[in-house]
Amino acid sequence: MEKQIIIVAGVSSAGKSTLIDNFILPKLKADGINIVDDVEIRFAGKLLQNFELGNKSVCIVHYNLLLQFDTNPDLTEIDLSSEPVFCQLLQSPCPSTVYLCYTPDEILRTRISIRTKNEPKIAPDDSSYPSAAILKSFKKIDQRLLTLEFGNRFKGHVDNVQVVFSTNNNSTIISWDDFKYALPNQALEEAIS
Repeated sequence: MEKQIIIVAGVSSAGKSTLIDNFILPKLKADGINIVDDVEIRFAGKLLQNFELGNKSVCIVHYNLLLQFDTNPDLTEIDLSSEPVFCQLLQSPCPSTVYLCYTPDEILRTRISIRTKNEPKIAPDDSSYPSAAILKSFKKIDQRLLTLEFGNRFKGHVDNVQVVFSTNNNSTIISWDDFKYALPNQALEEAIS
């Protein structure tokens, strides 16, 4: 079986881990893939140290769009073309699926503010979540434009780019075109109604 890469990208607290835990892993299992033997999850921050996607047939990459701020908090903007993990994923010959997690800014700011643990769901990291630093980084970006840039860059290389629009009560997969051509937040909410 050829290696498959599933990229789950979004800013911090946009729902990446929840999507992996509640949708992607159960879907893989339902497709007959042994989650323990055939699937590994890699965090983009760790891939910065060693870009290794492992030997299992499925690699899920948990990609925080604010990654550059994690490594250099003095940056004023994100430049995906200079981010090594992004560039290596973009050049990977493996078939990929990209899920972009997007949450309206107001809901996201609330999630960031009340979150206490770093990664309690899919990784053994329950260290304190740096809410203040994440909020500071979030203020520097336009989440929708960054998500569009990430998706547009991958859309030229993979067939399957999907957007997961998340509110506090549900998540809905919407088409790339609905996300791309909708106006920010309000129109997106109407697009999924």
